[in-house]
Amino acid sequence: MRKWMCGYVLVLLSLISGSLNAAITLKKDFVLVMQLPRTNFIVTTPDSDPWLGQPQRMEWDISRRQFHPLHKQLLIQSSVGAVSARLLNTPQLSNGAESIGLKVKLNQVELGLRNSPVLSATEALEQNLVQLSISTKPRADGRPYFPGTYTGIVTLLLETSVP
Repeated sequence: MRKWMCGYVLVLLSLISGSLNAAITLKKDFVLVMQLPRTNFIVTTPDSDPWLGQPQRMEWDISRRQFHPLHKQLLIQSSVGAVSARLLNTPQLSNGAESIGLKVKLNQVELGLRNSPVLSATEALEQNLVQLSISTKPRADGRPYFPGTYTGIVTLLLETSVP
């Protein structure tokens, strides 16, 4: 029995010492996401100002008692055809009690709830840096806006179509 126990201890020691000398391996998994953009219709921001998806501020002009318009740029290109744009809802800012109407222009074209052409098919073939301008509309009654924090979402839909 003693020989058997000695053999068992030797086998156990050799297993332990073998695992002590073995390399330690760690496995790490990670997620990789890649997006290959379509080249037939592109709408994005310039690399110098990636503003989409980030809150934008309209600053108050104390001397003129109105908001400064917000001016941003979009890069637009379409090999499919002309590009049109429209708003998906009436653009406005609200503080919960009062609303301020907004005027939205893309490439100097005032946008509404119906499609408006912003680039011809010929213009859209090349990448265009177009201006987006958002300004407040005066109150219908002519009174000044009430003080407070106003927020809102402007949803812009751009489409390209086959000529």
